[in-house]
Amino acid sequence: MKKINLLAVVVAGVFAVACNGGGSSNNSGSGGGSTSDACANGAATCGAPAGSVPTVYSQAITPRVLLGSSLTTATLDGTLSSTTNLYLSSAESYPLTFTVTGNTVDITVDFMIVADDVNIPAGSKLPTMTPHQCVFTVANPAACNLSVTLNGAPAGKYKVIPSVTGATEFAGVEMNFQAPTQFTLPLGTYLMGGQSFMYGTSGQGVIDSCSVYSIPANEYTAVNTVNGVYACINNSYVSGCSKASNDTGAKTFSLPSATIYTPDDGNFPAHYSYMTNANWNGSTFLYTDSLSYSACNGLLSTQSLTFQSSSTILPYPVVVPTTLKTKSTNKTMTSLLGGFAQ
Repeated sequence: MKKINLLAVVVAGVFAVACNGGGSSNNSGSGGGSTSDACANGAATCGAPAGSVPTVYSQAITPRVLLGSSLTTATLDGTLSSTTNLYLSSAESYPLTFTVTGNTVDITVDFMIVADDVNIPAGSKLPTMTPHQCVFTVANPAACNLSVTLNGAPAGKYKVIPSVTGATEFAGVEMNFQAPTQFTLPLGTYLMGGQSFMYGTSGQGVIDSCSVYSIPANEYTAVNTVNGVYACINNSYVSGCSKASNDTGAKTFSLPSATIYTPDDGNFPAHYSYMTNANWNGSTFLYTDSLSYSACNGLLSTQSLTFQSSSTILPYPVVVPTTLKTKSTNKTMTSLLGGFAQ
């Protein structure tokens, strides 16, 4: 029987990118805080543009028509999907995932990358991208990951453009590269919102299903303290706070993106989380997660931490994470806390 584990709320992947000693924040009630990093002094927006989130890219693969007649080549069908409107760090590589579904013939997709920004001088070096071609077969409908790295090209907006011989033209996938900046989350209490991931496991540590769910309103809060971040839950079944044992200090993030490696912790297999479009707008930290589990291909989870007050007093007693389980949904906070580690 499958055991459903909740990658509970919010900060599960993101807090793993935090690093000790990355700066400190004062305890002002402004929400912006005065920090020692690049987003200091109450910057209205830092990181990706405020409110920017990645969106699903999806386009049907249909034959191109020439002179009023269909091409005589094999039928082209299916849907090509990926993610667009990405804001990424110029210092990192990013795995851009493409999938093809619904095809009844093998589909070969070629990829090229072009500058799409008036501020990038003509003839400038382009980002590197590998591979440049993916074959999506009917027998093995696996996803294909392109690795895109700025690699000395100017920061700015680029498009990865797919093409299929004999098919209609595709729109490009937008990737916006920015120089990375650091941001230290101000101390205080935050309301968790948005979405998160839910996993299904086979019982042997294999993630074989994945879905995105909406975080219940006003059910989860995070308290950022000098000793680490506590996750707190309050619903009709249980209330309490806890934090990961190796979470020891202030949280500093890389904006607008980061790649986070989480080792096998006995509950979940080792995996990568890819945080993109991360920004701080003076009261809310917003970011989008995707995961390296194959079952989660194509899924995005956009999550938020909204500053409530400068109080670092925990609203509920500290409890062991495994005791924070609701009778109705078997949701636990274990995986939530794993992401808080430095």
